[in-house]
Amino acid sequence: MNELYATALEIKQRIYGDRIVLFAPLYTSNWCTGSCLYCAYRGANLDMHRTSLTKEQLVAEAQALQRNGHKRIVMLCGEHPNYSFEQFVDDLLTVHSVKSEPHGEIRRINVEIPALSITDMKRLKATNAVGTITLFQETYHRETFRTMHPYGPKSPFNWRILNMDRAMMGKCDDVGLGALYGLFDYRYEVLGILQHAQHLDRTYGAGPHTISIPRIQPAAGSAASQRPPYYVDDANFKKLVAIIRICVPYTGMILSTRESPAMRHECIRMGISQMSAGSHTDVGSYAHMAASATGHPSAGPKPCHEVPVGAISNNVPPLAATKHIKQCCCPHCRPRTQAAPQATPAAADAAPASPAPATPAAPAAAAPAAPAPATQATGDIESMGHEPMPDLARWCDDDAKPSDAAAAPAPAAPAPAPAAPGAATERPADAASQFTVADTRTMLEVVKDMMRSGIIPSWCTACYRCQRTGAKFMAIAKKGLIQDFCQPNALLTLAEYLLDYADDEGRQLGWDLIAREQLKIKSDKRRQAFLEKLEELKGGARDRYF
Repeated sequence: MNELYATALEIKQRIYGDRIVLFAPLYTSNWCTGSCLYCAYRGANLDMHRTSLTKEQLVAEAQALQRNGHKRIVMLCGEHPNYSFEQFVDDLLTVHSVKSEPHGEIRRINVEIPALSITDMKRLKATNAVGTITLFQETYHRETFRTMHPYGPKSPFNWRILNMDRAMMGKCDDVGLGALYGLFDYRYEVLGILQHAQHLDRTYGAGPHTISIPRIQPAAGSAASQRPPYYVDDANFKKLVAIIRICVPYTGMILSTRESPAMRHECIRMGISQMSAGSHTDVGSYAHMAASATGHPSAGPKPCHEVPVGAISNNVPPLAATKHIKQCCCPHCRPRTQAAPQATPAAADAAPASPAPATPAAPAAAAPAAPAPATQATGDIESMGHEPMPDLARWCDDDAKPSDAAAAPAPAAPAPAPAAPGAATERPADAASQFTVADTRTMLEVVKDMMRSGIIPSWCTACYRCQRTGAKFMAIAKKGLIQDFCQPNALLTLAEYLLDYADDEGRQLGWDLIAREQLKIKSDKRRQAFLEKLEELKGGARDRYF
């Protein structure tokens, strides 16, 4: 295993060098009609207060992130008529325009939102504000996917798995893949994500810009997340990280704050190249935490139950909001005594010719039991790749998009599967968050810990703004030449952070690291240009890059 880990680290160092890119998630809405059994935001979780950020709250969130030094974020939301795609695009442009003192700005916004049509992908591209389009398949195992997503617009497996094809067709050529480890056998999921990456590379000349490696964590109101059906222990988790790095050497590998500081430190040595830092996974939390630190906590976004019916939706006229309340069948909007229609597996994978309203039915029976522990189910791995590829023409047609009207209130969640050997014990979930965060360090604490280990924190956004995306990026990264940009750009962004946001200890650590790392810039001409840009930053300029 040590040889495997060393090989993965060497590959990462050859391609990206010593830098780790940092970012934070920004949740704009937790309204959701989804049925994901592992997620706190799922519609059946009646204990979750539903809310969307107002324009003022959104600006406050962006400025709070900027005051922590963030330049890169990923914007996320649920899937619900109360928060439309149009509202998300409007919020995206708002965040893109926000500035703060001393030099705060968000320079790259990645998005992790529900699956989109080609038309909506083109609309995202037209904003000129989007970096990577990220969407987790969650699981590549069809039966598990159906069990974990029993109804709603997310339930069609084919529609979701071809989302990145539609992104490519919509000219969004930086895409991010991911599976949620713990839903099914991790070996099957790794093979699935490798085949997905290979398909994109062969078909469009560009594999995934990023691959995320999330491991399931406790979520409020979710028994499946408390005791994952296919728990992945630390040893196997580190192994799969290294294998993905070796098999997809060019991709950016992302590890979130789902993992502990100790595990994140270990995984950096196995090929991880991007990490979230100072993260919160609940709506409105950054501004609220910042206000709490100053002794003036904000009230935060109001839950849906405290908002007048006509004012629930951001930027939605009262009539539209009232109409939604009458028609939507999610548990927060329909009478709780109304019967719940039940989606069948066959219906979940059928591409509807046109949206049809949900019709009430008898109360749903209990959902199928969660899959058996991973140690009991390995036969499906051998069949990986024998299933025909979904019909691209059919599932990339805009008319194939599932309708929100098909969403149904949740049946009773299945009892958690017996814990696999070595599984983690139950721990409390944060009631307001999508999932429980395991690394609660601040951005500054993460940055200082990285610098003590000789790792360069980076907030570089140069490739995105220089149109080094898609196939253009791949051509450079696959040859190992992207490091010629990554190394000096990482150091320049670190210098900005030291000048604007670090404390005295952080500045000392950072300038010492820059002094050492600049000597690794191979070209004398590039090193001289770097030193000139560094002096410009010290003189008050910002946003210098190669």
